[in-house]
Amino acid sequence: MSLDRLVSAESDVYREVQRLYRIALSLRPTAADRWNGELFATSADTLGSMHPRTGTMKLSEHRVLRYLTGSTVAVNPRQQAQALATVLHEGTHGGMETDAPTEPNAVRSEHSLGLIEGSPRSAHSSISSRSRSWPATTV
Repeated sequence: MSLDRLVSAESDVYREVQRLYRIALSLRPTAADRWNGELFATSADTLGSMHPRTGTMKLSEHRVLRYLTGSTVAVNPRQQAQALATVLHEGTHGGMETDAPTEPNAVRSEHSLGLIEGSPRSAHSSISSRSRSWPATTV
């Protein structure tokens, strides 16, 4: 049984993720835009991730997507703030080059993920969970 389902590009939540992703890229403009437009809702124990090779984004159905309502009146402000921060964080990943030796902020390998995730420990768990959860499948 898959933990992931493809989110329709016609859905309100997809459009909200897309809007927030574009905001993230506009805050730190780069030449890169690695998101391939695929968005998966996941029930895995993660907030979100962007596949380093394919550009597919996964966001937690219960911890992120359900709080992306586009509303300025938050029923659960902490959860909504975490959801917004997660999409902006994944948007930052989408604006980073991978394997670009002449770019100073490029992600050279999966081992360098600790630098963009904030700590070696988080990178280790992030890599471990990503290797178990990719490739994404549709339902």
